[in-house]
Amino acid sequence: MHWGIGMNKRNRQIKIGISLFLSAAFMLGFGHACSQFAADGSGLVNSSGFGEDNIILNEKTVSTVYAKQALQSMSSCLGIANPSMATQKTYEDVQQSISERGNAKEVTAPMMMGLTSLAGDVCRDLLEEEAGLASADRQIFENIDLSADDISEEELALSINRMARSCWQRNETDQELGAILDSVYDALGSDAGLRKKVIYSCTAILASFDSLKL
Repeated sequence: MHWGIGMNKRNRQIKIGISLFLSAAFMLGFGHACSQFAADGSGLVNSSGFGEDNIILNEKTVSTVYAKQALQSMSSCLGIANPSMATQKTYEDVQQSISERGNAKEVTAPMMMGLTSLAGDVCRDLLEEEAGLASADRQIFENIDLSADDISEEELALSINRMARSCWQRNETDQELGAILDSVYDALGSDAGLRKKVIYSCTAILASFDSLKL
C-alpha cells in the first residue's frame, strides 16, 4: 500500500474496480465488456455490477455528460483549448455509445468504455500540451519535470490533487488518493515511467463519476 492508508474492504473494492476497469479499457477498447458499471460513494467508477436503478449519488437524482458535451467537458476542466485530431477522431468513434440525454440510468459498460477511451486521449493531449509550456504556466504539472523518465509518488499525488480540484471541483479524499495510487502501481508497476503513470491516473480522474456528473 501507499501513503499509509489502511486496506479496508471498501478501499479494496475501489482499487480493484479502478484497476480492472482501466486495464480493460486500455486492453480491449470501448464497447467490448458486457457487465454494467456503476459509481460508488467515492465518485470513482467500480465494477460492482449494480443495475441501472442503483446508480445513486448522495441520494439525489443526477445526470451525466451527454454525447455532445463529453469532449468539451473533459478538455475544459484540464484547460485544453484545442484537442488533438486523434482525440477528436476518438470522440467521433465513441460518440454513439454515450447517452444522448445524460440520464444517469443510461450509464452502461459500452458508454463507460467509450468515455474511458476518450479520457485517455484527452490526458495524452494534456501531457503533450503542458510539456511545451514553461513550468510556471502549467495548470496541472507545475514544478514537475515532464522530460524525466519517471515521476515520484509525491509528484504524482500532487498532480492527482490538481486534476481532482479542476475536474471534480474538490480535493480528493485520502481514500480516493490511495485507491488511484494503488491502482497505478498495481496495474503498471513501479517502473512504468512518467508518461504511463500520469495518463493512467489522469484517466481515472476523468472517467470517474464525479467528473461525468452534471
